[in-house]
Amino acid sequence: MKKRFAIVLLGLSILAAGCGGSVSSKTEQPSAQQPQMAQDSDTTEQSEMPEPADEPQAEGMPGTDTLPEKNTETENTAETDGGEAASEEQSTQAETTEGESEAEVVPVEGQADVMQAILMAMPGSAGGSLKTVGAAVDLLDWSLGTAANASREQIAANAKEWASQQAANGITKEELLEALDSVQAEAVLIQTDPEGVAGELEDAGVELTQSDYSAADIGGICSALREGIQAA
Repeated sequence: MKKRFAIVLLGLSILAAGCGGSVSSKTEQPSAQQPQMAQDSDTTEQSEMPEPADEPQAEGMPGTDTLPEKNTETENTAETDGGEAASEEQSTQAETTEGESEAEVVPVEGQADVMQAILMAMPGSAGGSLKTVGAAVDLLDWSLGTAANASREQIAANAKEWASQQAANGITKEELLEALDSVQAEAVLIQTDPEGVAGELEDAGVELTQSDYSAADIGGICSALREGIQAA
């Protein structure tokens, strides 16, 4: 009887031990899964959190490639004003230079005497033909002398001033140009054929000072005289 009771107790002990281990195992299982659930919760929260939006950066601030735009309208206006000012200054300087050149007339030695001789040889004047021969010789001599070293601008400027003075005395430009044409034509005859005009020279009482006048620039000098007279 005691032996049977001992066996029953042993069986109950084994049964109790088996049940306790099963209960302990079941009790501990949620603890083991708790970290995994916490980790999954953190992951879910992180995935559900919205990503911060990129904040717009101000133009011209460090870290951006955008540079502040230049005020091109102001620059263009400044350049235009500067160009107009420079143009006006150049125009003023040009007008000043032109005025100074017109005001300053450098006399050419001997030109006044030649132009006076041309004036005395005007067609219709007493002894005009003989005076034309004398004026032609004066023109040739002057062409080989100081006129050869003078600029055509100087000659024209002096002729303009002289013609203006004659206009004040009632002598027109047309009359002066006609007298110049006659004297030039006679000078060309003396230059190219002095023997052919020997009789005219004798009648006018004029002697040639040069044996050869071929180097005289009669055409160029008379052209400058004519330009000055026409501009008066």
